[in-house]
Amino acid sequence: MPANTEIAKPVPSPGEQVTAAYPIVLRFKGMAPDLMHRFVLHDGRSGGDLSHVDLEATWENRVLRGRPDWHAKVKQRIHLVRHANHREEIRAQLAKHRIKAAKEILLEGSSDPWRPSKEGPMREGILTVHKSFFGGVGRLEWEAKKVEAFKQRALEFLKEHFLGDQLLYVVAHEDEEAYHLHFVVAVWHEKHSANRGRQIVLQPSANPLLANYEHAQDLAGMAFTDLGICRGERRAEARREARRKQEVVPPPRRHVTPSAWRSEQIVKGKATANRIIAEASAAAEAVTVGARPDAEKTIRKCRKRAIKDARRRNVAMQKAERVAERQMAELQGALVEKQSEVSAKQAQIDALVEAQEDVNTKALAAIAEKKAEFDSLRTRVREMKQEVVELSSQAEAERTQVTVLCAQVQAEGARVDAVKARYQEALALGLRLFERRQSRWEPLRPDEPRQLVWVQDGRKPTPLPKVVEDNLAPAKSLLELIIELICQILEALFAPRELAVVQEVEIIQQARVELGLEPDMTIEDVLKRRAVEEEPTL
Repeated sequence: MPANTEIAKPVPSPGEQVTAAYPIVLRFKGMAPDLMHRFVLHDGRSGGDLSHVDLEATWENRVLRGRPDWHAKVKQRIHLVRHANHREEIRAQLAKHRIKAAKEILLEGSSDPWRPSKEGPMREGILTVHKSFFGGVGRLEWEAKKVEAFKQRALEFLKEHFLGDQLLYVVAHEDEEAYHLHFVVAVWHEKHSANRGRQIVLQPSANPLLANYEHAQDLAGMAFTDLGICRGERRAEARREARRKQEVVPPPRRHVTPSAWRSEQIVKGKATANRIIAEASAAAEAVTVGARPDAEKTIRKCRKRAIKDARRRNVAMQKAERVAERQMAELQGALVEKQSEVSAKQAQIDALVEAQEDVNTKALAAIAEKKAEFDSLRTRVREMKQEVVELSSQAEAERTQVTVLCAQVQAEGARVDAVKARYQEALALGLRLFERRQSRWEPLRPDEPRQLVWVQDGRKPTPLPKVVEDNLAPAKSLLELIIELICQILEALFAPRELAVVQEVEIIQQARVELGLEPDMTIEDVLKRRAVEEEPTL
């Protein structure tokens, strides 16, 4: 659709209630790959300005598209594309018999697969509308139907205009004043040239929505029209029209970040409050001169109340800071683990790339040695050229095989990590249940061997529930061996004590028989009997 297409606001039919048309908010911002962590910190509420965020409602935020490790995948793809472009440029120079240029490119090394710019080769964006459209400030005042309708339409709009793998990540935030979507876009574009061959680069302008901002606003306005949402003001068009008519050009609208806007509002509020206080003080001084003692008393009460409120807010702020610090520490720990994994994989990839570069260096050396024979041996030149083509084909096949092997190694590593995690979780769960005496090592019936059984609230032992059995299945054999050893150790430790108790019971029984005591007589009965026997007879 052309960028100058007119988008009309919704017009109600006769008898239909007129509803306000809210302008859609669609903004894009440049993102450099080495600064993706800032977006991750903001999304996880572990960094940046959080004064406008309801941290108790953060758990309601939902990821609508993408994986939590999307930024790591982008860095990995950039690394692979960088080296692939480098190899392709060397191959193109060799195909044109530019041996010297190929050597220089090889020595310079690979470069970033994008054109340097101030904004960066990626884009992050936000898609939202004014909070009054949803029903008010915060999720407690929003209308669930409007939120759901906006979410579905926004997701459809993003998927429609960012095809394939361009749309990396979409998250819906519900812990701020207005419902909104954050998203990240990376547009990969393929170029072909005789000097550089096939090059894959990050180029935002390859997507029409990112190439023309006004065009993006037009499409967004049309997509949300039936929801009562329209396109924003056409300020750029108005400035062009003013220049054409040689009128005063309105200044471009300056985007103000939420934190800066809140700071300005606080300054304006304080100025307004100071002005109102000054005017009220003057009026009160003129009208209520005799009421100064009561006013001072009221001021002292208000001051005390304000101090108490400030202390409560300070305590809440400190609590929020502690929560943020704890989340930051957890995130840093996870980041260190991911960095170690990436470093290990990076070392493997670098080793493979270095081996491939050695192959290319050897090939270039062989070609340079044969250069002296080219003038006198034209026939030999054609034969050597054929050999170079065959070597290039073999190298390409080897590179393909190496790429496949890398993918298989990564998949196998992920599978091993998953199995290990399930094994550790099953073992920890089994030991925790045994510690809480919810499971025991005993036979279900007297004639059966010992096994893990389920015991709950003093009831008779029963087989393990299916859910528990499934959770313990990965490590059940080792868990049974560990619990059996624990029981054997405990029985060995308490066996001498039990034998001593049995012997003491036998001695007591023998003494009762020798004293002629009945089996059910207590010490009190024995004392009464002795007292009767010692009484004098008349």
